[in-house]
Amino acid sequence: MGIRSVRLDDALHIAELSSQLGYPAEVEHVRIFLGQITQDVAHSFFVADDGIGSILGWIHVFKTKILLSKKPREFTLYYSKFVMTTNRANHLSLA
Repeated sequence: MGIRSVRLDDALHIAELSSQLGYPAEVEHVRIFLGQITQDVAHSFFVADDGIGSILGWIHVFKTKILLSKKPREFTLYYSKFVMTTNRANHLSLA
């Protein structure tokens, strides 16, 4: 298993995993989204790749401005059947 930057051809695997996690997604929508965020310097998107062509999970990190946060950032991690999100370094929730 390895961690690498997302590629547009990962759209199919990301859409399949998203659906397995209860977030149905169409491949073309995922492909368009990936095309947009990979061009945006405020976003980073990485995948866990099993080395034989399957995506095991992903993390999407982006900078955002939040009124009450001195260090604005947010990330979402999708892996297996767990979804974790945080909007501050000291606040983590498991959904």
